[in-house]
Amino acid sequence: MQIIHGTWIPQDTDDYVQRGAFYLWIESGKTKSGRPLENGQARNLNNEELEQFLLDEVGIQKYHGVGDRTPVDITTRFFTLPALDGRLLKSYELMQFSNSNFPEKFEFAVQAISCYRVPDVQIFNLLKDLHFLFSFSWSETQLGADLLFWYHYTRAFRKFILKDRYIPALKYQELTPFKGKRGKKTSEFKIHPTWEIIAEKYDTTLEEFALAMPQICVAGKEIPLDKGYFFSKQGLLRHFSENILNKIILQTKSTVSFDKRIAGSLLFDCFHPNQTYAGRNHEQFWQTSEAVEEYKKWRSWRDKLVAHNSNANFVFCFKMEAPKFQEGNWKIHFQLQSKVDPSLNIRLDDYWNSSAKNKKSIEKKFGGDLEKKILLNLVYAAKIYPDFWKGLE
Repeated sequence: MQIIHGTWIPQDTDDYVQRGAFYLWIESGKTKSGRPLENGQARNLNNEELEQFLLDEVGIQKYHGVGDRTPVDITTRFFTLPALDGRLLKSYELMQFSNSNFPEKFEFAVQAISCYRVPDVQIFNLLKDLHFLFSFSWSETQLGADLLFWYHYTRAFRKFILKDRYIPALKYQELTPFKGKRGKKTSEFKIHPTWEIIAEKYDTTLEEFALAMPQICVAGKEIPLDKGYFFSKQGLLRHFSENILNKIILQTKSTVSFDKRIAGSLLFDCFHPNQTYAGRNHEQFWQTSEAVEEYKKWRSWRDKLVAHNSNANFVFCFKMEAPKFQEGNWKIHFQLQSKVDPSLNIRLDDYWNSSAKNKKSIEKKFGGDLEKKILLNLVYAAKIYPDFWKGLE
């Protein structure tokens, strides 16, 4: 029996922007010759065994592009795992397929393990395929609790991406100033263009999944340590989410006409963080006073956006109405539904056509600044489905 494990491991670097990668590794309860390991011991597949398994059982090459002959990226990572007398113990998943029991007392030890680095933009697809391959058919290979956890989290997280619940963002980094060779003082800050999830349920999702996260998910490190180390669960989830969001957006193909439309905007800076335009040095610009002004404007816009999104007392929804005759067109009716009392609904056209007195009465039930919040939600709807713009016109 073999268990496929996997988790996200951040880079060990002092850089302000920390990347990371998702790694797979395989645990076995047998020796290389196929004999069962005794006393609850386990081992991990080495480089050659891991690569062969991924090629034969998973068809890993398809995740590197059609016809890609790039060697499988196998590297060593370090995990803090249960051990007894210096020997790695089987995981709970592997224990249930053997006659051994997990000991009451054990210590944690740092283990060097051969891992496969998953291409960033293929994480969702690979986890989905692994779940299908090894969860719905009898096999000598099963998924570990860590990999199952990541499968379910990525299913939840991808909804924020599919619904466009993200915005261009700027991160402010404070630097320690020092004098250069000519005595010139260096900048005290640097601003980094990036992307940020803006969704009412995002933080709640992180909290809920952090509570369910297996400890092994936070046990991986890029470099060896003398003592064991565990990341913060919620911190690791947020790090994974931010990195994958940026990877997906930055690897999205653009066109010349689209780049011309957004040139000179914050959207261009975040979509092409390493490109320049109008002769502006990208690296130097983000350490200037002009960049600080852009950051302040963005921060003000972002705070207003979050406040309107979180303070709304209603859910913006729509209702489809079938045509009376077969040749007719369907109608879409936008409406507001109260968060306090879901039975309280009002159609937007009824609200717009109400008298000033009735509008004030409606605002008492759905909250202040109602028109502003309605318009903001209409923009969100039109962004998801552009044909809504025609209706707004």
